[in-house]
Amino acid sequence: MVPAIKSAHALGCDLSYCERLNIFSEINTNLGYVNEEGRLRMSPYHFNKASHGCTLYPPNMCYTFFNDFLSFILDRIQNSIFEVDNKRFIYHGDGIGDYCPSLRLRERDFVMSRKNFPVWDLI
Repeated sequence: MVPAIKSAHALGCDLSYCERLNIFSEINTNLGYVNEEGRLRMSPYHFNKASHGCTLYPPNMCYTFFNDFLSFILDRIQNSIFEVDNKRFIYHGDGIGDYCPSLRLRERDFVMSRKNFPVWDLI
């Protein structure tokens, strides 16, 4: 993983947080908290929201709802750097719900998925 992160940084990817490398600009993930028993609990990024416009998957399986947020993040990152054309966005996800957001990426951006997981087969 560390060599991949260093390679992405060397290629001009804007990264923000990695405990030791400190090169990510931002990480967006599901909400998490430690419960009263000391266990880490993760919440879905979104719940069964109203219709999201995706005809491929039901709302709880598709991050199409996330696309507006994804666009917001991309715009914010692009507007905060000087060499906009040289920066790339890396979307990391391998579930079936990660397919729709991956369609919103630009040609120079990347999707990182585990081989033989749902989004791998769709791409």
